[in-house]
Amino acid sequence: MRAKNFLLKTIFISVLVLFILSARVWAAPSIDSVTENSDPVAKYEKLELTVDLTASYSNAYDPDEVTLSAVFTSPTNVTWNINGFYDGSSWLIRFSANEVGTWSYVVTATDSSGSTTSISYTFDCSSSSLHGWLEVSSVNSRYLMHDDGTSFYGIGHCRAWDPETTPLSTLAEYGGNFLVYWVGPPWQRMIESKNEGLGKYDQTECGFIDSLLETCEENGVYLCFVIWPHCALRDNIPWSDGFWTSNNPYSEITTATNFFTDATSWSYQQKQYRYIIARWGYSRALAIWDFICEINGTEGYVYNRSGTRTWCSNMQAYFDANDPFGHLSSGSKSGDVYWSWGFNVFDLPEIHSYNDTNDAVNVATTIATHTRRMWDDFTKPNFHGEFGTDQTSLQPQHFHNGIWAGLTAGAAITPLDWNDGGDWGDLTTDMLNHMKYFADFVEGIDFANISLTPATVSVSGYNAWGMRTSDFAICWIQNESGNINSKTFTISGLNDDDYQVQWYDGWSGEITAINNDIASSGGSLSDSMPDLGRNDIACKMIGSSPPVTPDVPTGVEVGSSGTSYNYSVSTTDPEGDQVKYTFDWGDGNKTTTVLNTSGATVTVSHSWGYGGTYTVKVRTIDSNGAISSWSTAKTVTITGPSDPTTGEALTLKQNYPNPFYLSVDNVTTMRYAISKRAKITIKIYNLAMRVVKKLISNEWKDAGAHENDRWFGDNDNGEKVGSGIYFYHIEAEFESGNTENKVTKMMVVK
Repeated sequence: MRAKNFLLKTIFISVLVLFILSARVWAAPSIDSVTENSDPVAKYEKLELTVDLTASYSNAYDPDEVTLSAVFTSPTNVTWNINGFYDGSSWLIRFSANEVGTWSYVVTATDSSGSTTSISYTFDCSSSSLHGWLEVSSVNSRYLMHDDGTSFYGIGHCRAWDPETTPLSTLAEYGGNFLVYWVGPPWQRMIESKNEGLGKYDQTECGFIDSLLETCEENGVYLCFVIWPHCALRDNIPWSDGFWTSNNPYSEITTATNFFTDATSWSYQQKQYRYIIARWGYSRALAIWDFICEINGTEGYVYNRSGTRTWCSNMQAYFDANDPFGHLSSGSKSGDVYWSWGFNVFDLPEIHSYNDTNDAVNVATTIATHTRRMWDDFTKPNFHGEFGTDQTSLQPQHFHNGIWAGLTAGAAITPLDWNDGGDWGDLTTDMLNHMKYFADFVEGIDFANISLTPATVSVSGYNAWGMRTSDFAICWIQNESGNINSKTFTISGLNDDDYQVQWYDGWSGEITAINNDIASSGGSLSDSMPDLGRNDIACKMIGSSPPVTPDVPTGVEVGSSGTSYNYSVSTTDPEGDQVKYTFDWGDGNKTTTVLNTSGATVTVSHSWGYGGTYTVKVRTIDSNGAISSWSTAKTVTITGPSDPTTGEALTLKQNYPNPFYLSVDNVTTMRYAISKRAKITIKIYNLAMRVVKKLISNEWKDAGAHENDRWFGDNDNGEKVGSGIYFYHIEAEFESGNTENKVTKMMVVK
């Protein structure tokens, strides 16, 4: 009997243990804690939740095994469904709030055994000066705005890998705010890589993208996020140098031809896209999901064109359904191909243009023609995702002409210069200067909230493009064969009124003339263009009376270097518009205030670094962009050491690289600086002091540092030179007629 009882007890205990163990194995996941990175969090800044999650899974990246999500409820009771993700060590949920106030949220985890939902949490969203992610304007669907309704005009370039070769802080300093980047260049690293295996995500690459987006946010730069570059989806068809077999893990389950149509491939793709949205969709710096770069460079397009169309439609549908932040989409073909079908599917028509890589003049007509055609055919924002030249001698003119033509033909983002650090180079100082002049011109234009439309513009013998509303216009005029002179400019479609016409030199960033009270009659306005030693000129027409010219600024007339002094000014606007003031301190520096109420006194401080006599003047700009005349100048005498850089000066630096190894470096760069605008001539001499190469001759360069003139180690006949000592001679002829010459030597090694 005792043995029987003992046996029954043993069986009971064993069953109980098995039941407990079974309950533990099959228990639903548990959310043990939720930690916020910040509370309060500023509007449009990242709220990151770290979730201590216990769940059953073998692959944390597979949503068929385990998922994490949250439902956020705004102060106005709007709900947001946000997926979480695993970053290799932690479970995270990322969100950015667009309403100030108290938000609530609950977190849910699901695995094969069931689901668990957390208690309700709250966080506070505080106000900020940020504007949020990008959307299509609700007023003019050809342009872009931020989530809060403020206008956005894209200015930037395409650096598909090594994106900080031109640091984003530098890009922003010169007015840039837009960058194209290939997510996972296949020869460097991919989100889904052969190293990690299909269905798992490379955390080195993911961490890099985290860092890149954070840097973009810090510098106000918006990212065109290219998910699939063409070279990841081919080997040697239709172009060589593909990475399908060598680097793409999808090659283990299907062919490059069937990547777009294979059901298993699409299943894995959706999981990756879910991860991408969960990890980076929160970011205000994420501008565009660019699904495919140059689809006609993929094997699938060559052999199954209808399949690629289905894939494009499926991509658009997936992101529309699963991106809670509603980021915009795009995709492209190569080589000036007009992709009407794709333009219909994606949010932004995008064209790539390389027909004019050897023509810095005609590139303007090509860009404008593409842009205007996209404008006419689609009521969407459009842009050139790539253009450029591998002929460095054509820069910065090629870049300059492209961006101005894009603007005045109706693009929402500047044509984006392709930079690769090789034959196609990178943004030079000259190009960045032209970006800054362009950015200064468009600053204050409220593209998203005015009804810009193509304008009819004419100047006899010149190319001319423009955009207008009924009382505002911007135009760009190009002479293909010489300099701009005082021809008559005519624009149609403006209301009959008096306009201020501002003529702008896009090569120096200076307003060269302001003509007031130019009448539009019968819907047509004409003005005489100023003579200009340039091939092109831009202008604005503003149907607003300019502010009253301000009086001489009040402040000290005698001071010392290194000490800050206050200067005050006020004026009124005839129409009561808000006004801002630009102070010219006479030392090469200017200060522009924010908008102020008409008639309010504004005080600005400035210090001079060197002794001397300076003239301080100020002018006023109203909220419509109309500009007053400069005030009478105030003379300020500053005691202290003299500026050693005063006057006309040429500074020559060593070429780079030096020694110049022809077989390795391919090209060396001449580096110099000029204090004022000058015509530059550069010649290369051999040891016998015979001219080997005339690099440039009498080419106008603006003041500043220059690193754009390159020598490929050839002579004037195109033949490579031999090893030895060479000299390069630079002559600067300043506008005054004075010249300066510098010469230094370099070593060439075959």
